Amino acid sequence: MTKNGPAVAISACALMVASIVISVLSIGGGGVELPLVNRAWFYDLDKKSLFAVDPKQPEHVAPFEAPSGGQAVQAFVFGCDDCSDDKQFIGYLLRWKSDAQKRKQEELRKLAAGEDLNYSVERGQQVRRESEAEWHDKEATLAKTLINAVRRDGDGRCVGKKIKRCQPPPG
Repeated sequence: MTKNGPAVAISACALMVASIVISVLSIGGGGVELPLVNRAWFYDLDKKSLFAVDPKQPEHVAPFEAPSGGQAVQAFVFGCDDCSDDKQFIGYLLRWKSDAQKRKQEELRKLAAGEDLNYSVERGQQVRRESEAEWHDKEATLAKTLINAVRRDGDGRCVGKKIKRCQPPPG
């Protein structure tokens, strides 16, 4: 073997692994396609309607006051194969517990100020279906089952189709 032999072998292996990963990630059918997020859907619990705002603003860490004066929570909206209006549905709703909401708001303020963070606040979230009243801790088995069902096949709405996470149009 030449002195470049090991480097060539390692490069070839890395290229092969990268090709496999790209191939696996590009296979269609099932799974969720995640778009870039500059606006997100939120749900007015009183009006039972969607509206969009910038989720990176500390005042938009759910729950917060909706434009109607009621309570707003984040809505995870999905579509079967695409995000045309007639194919969109709310997969689940998300809110933060009070103490976690304050930590997340502080994290967003620090990020906006350009501070480096060595953590991200993700604990303290609760989820539920739009049609349910009870909130479940996101770490709980019931919540994980709900989220996985939505991401797998739209909670039964998109069997055999690709699930796409839908974002509001830029605004």
